[in-house]
Amino acid sequence: MRRAIFSAIAALFLAGAAQAQIKTIVTDHFRVHYTSGAEGTARRVAETCEEVFPTLAAAYDYYDDFRTIHVIVLDNSDVLGNGWANYYSNTMAIWATSLDFELRGSHDWIKNVVTHELTHIITLNKARKKWPFQFALLSVSRFDSNPDITFQFPLYHLNAPRGWTEGIAQYGAQKFGYDAWDSHRDMLLRMAVLEDDLLSWEEMGTVLDRMGKFYGEFVYNQGYAMMVYLHDQYGAEKVDELTHQIGSMSFDPAIRRVLGISADQFYADWVAFLAENYGRLESEIRAQGFFQGEPMDEVNEGVLEYHPALSPDGKKLAYLTSEKQDYGLTVLKIYDFETRKKTELKGWIDTRIGWSPDGKEIVFVRNKGGFNDLYIYNLAEDKERRISARLRAKDPSFSPDGQRIAFVHNKDGTNNLGLIDRDGTDVVYLTNNNDATQYMGPRFSPDGEWLLFSLFRGEDRDIAMIRADSPPRPKVFEKAKKKKKSEDDEEGEEGEEETIEVFPDTVAFAHPDSSGFRAVVASPADERDPHWLPDGSGFVFSSDQSGIFNIYRYRLENDEVEQLTNVIGGAFVPTVAADESVVYSGYQSNDYSLYRFEMGEYERDAHFEPVVMRDYRSIFDGPKLADQFQTATYRGRNVLRYIPILQVGPTYVGNTFGLNQASGGLQFSTGDMFGGQELTAWGIVGKNMRSATDLNTDVGFFYERRLRPQVGNNRTFNPSFYIAGRRREIDNAIKGSQITADTLDVGNVY
Repeated sequence: MRRAIFSAIAALFLAGAAQAQIKTIVTDHFRVHYTSGAEGTARRVAETCEEVFPTLAAAYDYYDDFRTIHVIVLDNSDVLGNGWANYYSNTMAIWATSLDFELRGSHDWIKNVVTHELTHIITLNKARKKWPFQFALLSVSRFDSNPDITFQFPLYHLNAPRGWTEGIAQYGAQKFGYDAWDSHRDMLLRMAVLEDDLLSWEEMGTVLDRMGKFYGEFVYNQGYAMMVYLHDQYGAEKVDELTHQIGSMSFDPAIRRVLGISADQFYADWVAFLAENYGRLESEIRAQGFFQGEPMDEVNEGVLEYHPALSPDGKKLAYLTSEKQDYGLTVLKIYDFETRKKTELKGWIDTRIGWSPDGKEIVFVRNKGGFNDLYIYNLAEDKERRISARLRAKDPSFSPDGQRIAFVHNKDGTNNLGLIDRDGTDVVYLTNNNDATQYMGPRFSPDGEWLLFSLFRGEDRDIAMIRADSPPRPKVFEKAKKKKKSEDDEEGEEGEEETIEVFPDTVAFAHPDSSGFRAVVASPADERDPHWLPDGSGFVFSSDQSGIFNIYRYRLENDEVEQLTNVIGGAFVPTVAADESVVYSGYQSNDYSLYRFEMGEYERDAHFEPVVMRDYRSIFDGPKLADQFQTATYRGRNVLRYIPILQVGPTYVGNTFGLNQASGGLQFSTGDMFGGQELTAWGIVGKNMRSATDLNTDVGFFYERRLRPQVGNNRTFNPSFYIAGRRREIDNAIKGSQITADTLDVGNVY
């Protein structure tokens, strides 16, 4: 018992220490709470919140309902950018890591997700009924007959289909230019229409009938497309009016009240509009000459095959696949074209893959505890070796001599280009960004002198180059003076101190004279996924300059570009072997599969606009956070939730029960929004209508205090202290007696 009490006290003390590491930014309308290491993202979140709030609040008449909105900012994951909003508790959570997703285009992540989630808060608060509770439960039961019957009726203060809630949130972000109907979104919708795979009107509300594949994303995509259609065909005022007309029992009457037609007719008109436009586009592409290469049926087995990487000799192919499971759960496979055998590496593996120059090893990224690290796999030995710890790396590639690895480092929502030795030592960074810049897929040139990559700074992706020996970013280089032994002097003599050239910490990378940085393909379109040609004369890449992502070839000698595919869906992440065969990932409805073709099978000249002049070298140099906003240590914020309960029927006691029980009560819970502590309590009073005895009662509570906050915690070991109690007094109509049960429990959970 003494040990349990000591553990409980220690848990409470350490939990307070963990909470003290959370800081708060105070603005006019928001409290932005952020964990250690997420200061830059928290600043951007606070700025965006105050930038977009007045316009959204005015558009949806929200000021009368305003309550301070709390935002949690986390930087505890490299997996996928995400966010959520709880309109009832006025709370949002934003992850710093940018969304780099096969089904979405590139947008300013923080501005996009903040506006999206804030639109949820405002529109759903306006749409919900002003009941004094979020959820209530009516229950009627009869257990003294055959068959037994139970009927439960939930009362919920909001009835809005998911397609609308997600569509209106993305439409809200579009108003500010932070989201757009981009080529990825159009690709998903286009192929769903052309291959008859659209979600029905009912499925857009719940998506319960068709789970798996990409249908969850379809709800977002179709909802957004429908809002754009509503805006274009009926006017922006109809979109806003719909928010105020949502019915308590069904969304369909709101459509009729606002548009004058039924929901089914509105959906049918929208589908007909899409079919006509996309059908015309498909005919145009086929008239030009459709070309996608041959599907690789020997490797295509799941809903997602992506990031292919051909070995230098072209005899093997490494790639990510979801197999028969969810597309977010990928494994790495290596396919041998000669033996037709597959080697599989399991675990949470993501991002691009790199081959060693001799084709004997691959370098890849595995995620553990939320963070990405580098691994090298030896094919002959069938062994993998971890070479980093919490490096937060992605997109690795070997240098031509196999001794260095280029990668992208992720921290506080910003990426930087890095180099590391194959044994995990000597990490240097070639860039010094602090402004949410995103780098993708650095690849060494065949001669080892250059790194080719794509980058994003808020507009669209461009392709650029930098010297592999570019001066590293500023850091303190402390090199001990080395003493060189002389053949004639045993004591030796002092040598010269080693010096390393660096660039100023006020810019993203060294001056182009020494870094060689230059944007190679940087048009208003999206250019991504560059991969060197075997001889280094140029590279292949993916671009949506025609409105559809296709594979292109760029020649460095004369800046000429040729289009190598002409698809209807989309073509991404090309890889080239020594014999110039190309493998890429192509999209059809609800499926990414690998395709292969030989260079020269299809070619047509492509026109890209001249390089857009953009400032790639500047970084954030604004005021310190404390000079820009009021800041404070997080003091905790509890969120209250409660559920009214009304029951008619029996109440159980052991294996017997009372009949004709009528009871009512309330369950409430409150807890810190980071999940550090939680209290749940309830009280129910009932009357057995067949007896004149006292009322039946059921009261109880459960309190838990965690060592570390639950939200934003990646650790599997998170001890907690809990205490719980319950008291029940129930009249038993069958035995004619009263049963009283008391329970008290104290303990620790690990």
